[in-house]
Amino acid sequence: VGLNWNSSFDGNGKTISGDMDVYVGAGQVGLFGWVYESTIKNLTLDAQMNLFFQEHWSTSNETGMLVGELQRSTLQHCQVTGTMNMNDVIYGYVGGLVGGCGMSKIEYCGFSGTITSQNDHPGVGGIAGTNNSWHGINQNYANGLVIKGCYSDGSFVIENPWLTHFGGIIAVVHDPNAVISSCWNATSLDVTMGTPSTQGGLVGWVGEEGKYSTYRNCY
Repeated sequence: VGLNWNSSFDGNGKTISGDMDVYVGAGQVGLFGWVYESTIKNLTLDAQMNLFFQEHWSTSNETGMLVGELQRSTLQHCQVTGTMNMNDVIYGYVGGLVGGCGMSKIEYCGFSGTITSQNDHPGVGGIAGTNNSWHGINQNYANGLVIKGCYSDGSFVIENPWLTHFGGIIAVVHDPNAVISSCWNATSLDVTMGTPSTQGGLVGWVGEEGKYSTYRNCY
């Protein structure tokens, strides 16, 4: 868990399952931690992931059950079920599949799991937590982030959120060139106490640059 990955990974339709107790510090958290210029495809993750933060660390930048941070990469035909329990204090973006992403393609993927937390997060999304465009242009991803043919019908169970953006597909969009198409959302949101700032069936919040992003055929 938490591997930095710069290669191709074909799951060949297999499932990774089981219970995972993960002790991590700050940074990108997921089965794959940081994925760069890579392709991950044809994989199902059906696990209970319990996150515990090491002493002196209580924050994470991006957390996803499958990938912590996806940059200039492709994620195809991947599914996530199971549960991610965020036991200790954590302040970071959270996604069912991917915590953070930029200049990447996420295609034909789905989230049917559960994310539980008793802490504060700036964004929680079914497919991804957040995206940005600061990593520059890559010839294979010149149009920015692409999320296509994805769905989320999982659930978020969050206590004490404050200034949190909840999005069925992605929590926060900053990339002006992002294109989200042919996606659907039926995510269940169970929030107790606190005050979530925004909730969206598709996107929780669109940043100033993100207002130029494109959305097609989603529901």
